[in-house]
Amino acid sequence: MRNKKRPQDKRPKPRGSKTLRVVDTNPYKAVQVRLEQSRPSKGDLRLDASKEITSKLDEYDLSKFDRISRDSEQHTIIRGRDGSIYAYHVPRAWLARNNITSEYVKRLVFLLENLPPLQPSVETKNVQASRGIKYSRTYQFWIGSKKGGVLGVSAQYVKDGPKGKEFVEHCKLLWETLGQVYDNVFPNPAATLRNYQAPEGTVVEFLARPWPGMTINQGCEDEPVETNPHKDSTDAFYQNSCLYACGEFNGGDVIFWELESVLEMESGDALFVPAHLITHSNTPVTAGIRHSLVAYARQETLTKNQDIRGKKQAKRKAELIKKRNKKRKME
Repeated sequence: MRNKKRPQDKRPKPRGSKTLRVVDTNPYKAVQVRLEQSRPSKGDLRLDASKEITSKLDEYDLSKFDRISRDSEQHTIIRGRDGSIYAYHVPRAWLARNNITSEYVKRLVFLLENLPPLQPSVETKNVQASRGIKYSRTYQFWIGSKKGGVLGVSAQYVKDGPKGKEFVEHCKLLWETLGQVYDNVFPNPAATLRNYQAPEGTVVEFLARPWPGMTINQGCEDEPVETNPHKDSTDAFYQNSCLYACGEFNGGDVIFWELESVLEMESGDALFVPAHLITHSNTPVTAGIRHSLVAYARQETLTKNQDIRGKKQAKRKAELIKKRNKKRKME
């Protein structure tokens, strides 16, 4: 009996796949949590990345989800049955020992809460979006929809002017610290971002380096940052988002719906997660004000960059062949 041909895999291929680094994926001696065998593997999640389960949430019993406690001192790895990393948690105490002090965080929250007010049209658009966060803005290096596919910074960052720049500048230390963790735990995705080369003539301005940018979710007493169940479908396929929660609050744990698990999160904690693969949301914020920052890369930013560079390389190659053929004819 003949073997059936496997369907063509149309998922985007990771850049630099020929030089993948094989390293210890637990360099910080993190506490390891392995989920039950019945949970989908990361490979399963990749195959189902385009599928939405938000219409089927009634089929899940949240009260029976596994509760994953945070370790207050050590990192925590959540692994699947195939050993791959679903999520990686960094506690506030570790960050405090690595320059993200309470004074630094207080200043970050102050700058966040004093960013320019959003326009009413932006607030309405945010509420209508699947995430359901009213006061949300994006500072990102990406492909502008109104510029014919040209790489550049997002309009909101430009509109926010000096206050936006001051906020991005202050956040550099946070993203550099978490970026080092990303380098060590997820070396291949991190290398793709670190080695990013824009087309000639493009000024690269990553606003949450090593990630191209971030989303800033600002909470208030009436509207705490509690996301509705969703996937971040435009995120780069082989990357992880980095969530950082801040403010004074209770609640706001992270729910992983396909994994039937809830991860405890406190103010000042950080979390790496493939937000485009796992439907996620928050438990209610029961007291206080919760803000969050999410650093990430969009697939189109990486793909567009590859497309532009590929076209230019092909053009240069064609010109060289043309010159070589012309030289041979003259000889």
